Amino acid sequence: VYVFPGLGLGVIASGATEVTADMVTAASLAVAEFASATETPSLVPPIEQSHAVALAVADAVARQAMLEGVAAVLDEDALAERIRVCCWYPGY
Repeated sequence: VYVFPGLGLGVIASGATEVTADMVTAASLAVAEFASATETPSLVPPIEQSHAVALAVADAVARQAMLEGVAAVLDEDALAERIRVCCWYPGY
């Protein structure tokens, strides 16, 4: 629930040519950071934080993709902008 939206966003935003095991690990670790940062640490973050979690996961995945050479290297601002542009915002 928490890994896959951010994983997909990170892959799309970075233009990664493949999804590696280390990218999935980076996604999982980003979720774990949110879960442990709550007042009452738990296995998963509160659902109210799902959007923020997805953005953090996307960032971690994209950075790992760049590190592994399966995505073009972007600077921090360019990566943040790509994630913002590629992110889906529900609006009805």
